[in-house]
Amino acid sequence: MERISDVIETVTSNLNIEVSLLKDGLRDEEVNEIIGKIRTLCDNPNQPQELNIEDLAQIFTYKKGQEKPAIEEERPALGMAALSVGGGFERHLNVQIPFTDVRIEKILKESKQLSPKEHNMIILDISKVPGNLKEWYESIKKILQSDKHRRIGAVLLVQKTLTVKLLKINIKWIMHPNPSNPLPREFIQLTNDHFKQSPEYYYRSF
Repeated sequence: MERISDVIETVTSNLNIEVSLLKDGLRDEEVNEIIGKIRTLCDNPNQPQELNIEDLAQIFTYKKGQEKPAIEEERPALGMAALSVGGGFERHLNVQIPFTDVRIEKILKESKQLSPKEHNMIILDISKVPGNLKEWYESIKKILQSDKHRRIGAVLLVQKTLTVKLLKINIKWIMHPNPSNPLPREFIQLTNDHFKQSPEYYYRSF
C-alpha cells in the first residue's frame, strides 16, 4: 500500500484516486502494473475514469466536485490514505486491501504460542480498520466454531471512535465454544463492568 500511495507525488492534476486491491501478497510486477495504470488514468483529461484489472485491483479517478464512483468494497479492509498539495495541485489517494477471513485466520494461528494450561484471550483493536464490530464478530465466530484454536478462551474486539472532544469505546466478545481452558466468569464480568462504566472519555485539545 505504501508503494502504491507514493504514486500520488507524480500526479500533476487535481484528482481523487481510489484503489481497491482484490488480493494481498502482491508481486513486484503486479504493484508496478497498478502504479502504471494509475498514472495512465490520471493523465487522461477526461474524468472520471475507471479501470478493473482482473483479480488484481479496481482503480477510480475523479475530479473534485465530481461524484465519487460506487466502489464494490470487501469488508473489513485495511486502508491507507495519502494527500499531496503543491505545484498548484491537490491530490488525494485512498488504497485499501481486503481483510478477509484468511487474514483473520493468520492472526488466530498465533495462538499456538499460548500455553494450553493457562487462561488465554486475544485482544484485537480494530479502530483503524474499516468495517464494524458485527462483521469482525461474524468472521471470528465462524472460525472459532471449528475445533481449532482451542488455546484461545475468547477474543475481545475493541473499536474506538474519536470525535472532537470525545473518545468512545465499543467492545464485543467472541467466546471459543470448546476452549482448552475457559476464561473465568469473574474476569469476563469485571471486563464488561469496566467498559460499561467507562465507555466514553472526554478530553481537551490544545
